[in-house]
Amino acid sequence: MEIRNVATIGIVLSLLVLLIYANHIEGGDGNAVLMYLVVFLIPIIVLALLNVFYLYIVEKYLSGTLKIICSILPILLLTLLSLQKSMTITFIDGNLTFLTSVCAIGLGIPNIIWAFSSKTDSESD
Repeated sequence: MEIRNVATIGIVLSLLVLLIYANHIEGGDGNAVLMYLVVFLIPIIVLALLNVFYLYIVEKYLSGTLKIICSILPILLLTLLSLQKSMTITFIDGNLTFLTSVCAIGLGIPNIIWAFSSKTDSESD
């Protein structure tokens, strides 16, 4: 799987998880769900691009099992950050634990798929 596809799938999946999770939290209030989308859209895109840059570096310099381990590190980091009680930054009007839990799911699935597909690609060469 190409890293460009990981970026696209990660952003789309993160936005889908954002909408589902926000809808669940707000009890179906459409205005509140759209406010979540407005507040968290740019941070999700920034995290997805940072993830793609990280995977590009991992692909360029590492191989084999170490590549799989390094591709799981962002998922673990985001999961640990999502377990915090509250992380608030003043210029982002929202709780970052929500953002990290959304991105752990939305970016974690493409990372795992990328790690194992790139391992099978390198084995077939």
